[in-house]
This record gives sequence, C-alpha cells and structure tokens, in this order.
Amino acid sequence: MPNGLSRRAALLLGAAAGALALAGCDTPPRKFRERLTLYVDTPEGAVSGSSVIDYELRFQDGWLGGLAGHMLVPGVRGEAAIVDLGQRGLLFALLFNDQTRPASAKRGAIAWVAFPELKRQAQLDAKDDSTKNLAYFMDALNRLKPKGDTPIESMPLLVRFRDPNDPKTVERVDPNDLAASFGAGVKLTRATVEITDDPLTTGIEKRLPWLAGEHSGSWIIPPVDRSGNRPAVEGQLEYGDFWRYMQ
Repeated sequence: MPNGLSRRAALLLGAAAGALALAGCDTPPRKFRERLTLYVDTPEGAVSGSSVIDYELRFQDGWLGGLAGHMLVPGVRGEAAIVDLGQRGLLFALLFNDQTRPASAKRGAIAWVAFPELKRQAQLDAKDDSTKNLAYFMDALNRLKPKGDTPIESMPLLVRFRDPNDPKTVERVDPNDLAASFGAGVKLTRATVEITDDPLTTGIEKRLPWLAGEHSGSWIIPPVDRSGNRPAVEGQLEYGDFWRYMQ
C-alpha cells in the first residue's frame, strides 16, 4: 500500500509538473536570414554592396514569462554592409538605425518595411494577436524567400571614415545626399532586401582593422564627459553596431 501511494503521488506530481511546464512554454523562436543591398551611382560608374545577417526573435509570452510581462527579445548576428566607392572611400550601412531619421530601421526590422503585403496578411491571419502576427510573418518570409525594394528612408545608420584606420574619423552619411560625403554625382539610387539561405557575410575587420583589436569599452569614441552626453550620432556608435558575432 505505501508503494501504491508513492506511485500515485509520483504520477500526480508528474502531471502537475507537466502542466506547469506547458503553461510556462513560450512561442518557439523564429529566425530568418536577410541580405541588404545598396546600389550607388558615381561618376566612375554604378557600384553596389551587401551583407547577409541572421535575425532572431524570441517570444517570452508563456505563463512564467508573463509574470514579468510579455517581452520580445530580438537578436542579430552579422556585420554592416559595405559599398566600396574606390578612391572616394567606403560607405557602411550599420546594424543599428539612425536616430535622426524617424523612418530609419535596424537590420532585421527592415523586412517589415520591404514586404508590406506579407505583413498585412500576417495581421489578418493572426486576428489581432500580436505574437502570432510576428510569428506568422517570419514563417512566411522563410517559406517564400521574397526579395523587394525598400525605401531609402528606411536605411539603417550610414557612416563613412575619413581614415578607416582611425575610428574617431567616423562621419554620419545622409542617404538622400551621398554627394555631401563622397563628392558630386554620388547618389544612393536603390536598396533591396532579400530573405536568403546564403552564408553570413564576414571580413569587415579587413576594412576596419581596429574592430578586431582589444578595446576597453563598447563606445567607438569615448564619452565626452562623465555624464555621458553624446550630442552627435557619431558619438553614440558602439562596436556592436558594426558587427555582432559574439552573441
């Protein structure tokens, strides 16, 4: 009899633990691989540059996660896109958005801008469930592997370096006025986003050698004072805005 009670108790405890585990389960994470390509006209001819990154979204929407509030946790692996303009220099499209431009998007989030029809369909299928909306949209991206143009205004933060060997020479670039940074006749004419299975782009440290070196903090340029005031976009850049392979 004691053994029977023990087995029954064990079954009840196992069932309770299973129910608790199911209640605490989050929506499975979703991931897609994105290629961003920038096309630039110059007096010397048309050039382009691209990079492939991984974008992952984790849904903390289970019962246990809900105790702390439903959160979405995005993650990016990869590096900035580079357009080589020859003697005019290098144009970098970073992983982070340009906070001076309201329509600017981070890498990964650009897909929401590039494929509005898929986004609308996901919203209809999800029936106002925000978690399902995002999951359905990312499922559709992986299933259909779409490619399309995205507005220039949605470009992430664009920068150049007066000297690629010196991170302190970084300068913000206006996507609507590349001529101001690279000379007359230089214009960003088009940008495309493609969902792909191609491998991640690597090698940015060959262009920016200081990325691979040791550094004491995450800032590209140290804070200007103890309060950390950083009035210019250039003073807000981190190493992780250029590449993220350590996550």
